[in-house]
Amino acid sequence: MPLVAFEPIAGHRKFLDIKNISAAAEMPTAANVEQALRTALQARDVTVIDSSSGCGTSFTVAVISDQFEGKKSLQRHRMVNDALKPYMDEIHALSIKHCWTQEQQAAATNK
Repeated sequence: MPLVAFEPIAGHRKFLDIKNISAAAEMPTAANVEQALRTALQARDVTVIDSSSGCGTSFTVAVISDQFEGKKSLQRHRMVNDALKPYMDEIHALSIKHCWTQEQQAAATNK
């Protein structure tokens, strides 16, 4: 069934533009987010929690990757955001619990 388009009445604000809705656009799943992080960051371990009750709008992530070696926290967070760029229009909240190297994970585990 084709999407119906409408034109706003002159002088009225347009709150919904059905013409711009993509039928292919889907809300990301925890599995989509995990795969994107694993692939882009060659991550050794990825934990993704959908904190939006399955709606795909809010995620908490923790990533272990050797690509974080020598990078500051802000750079690591940008790497995570870049990896999720295809989904960021749909994701409204992203909480990055940690972005560690394998050594940092081992040190945190041995405390």
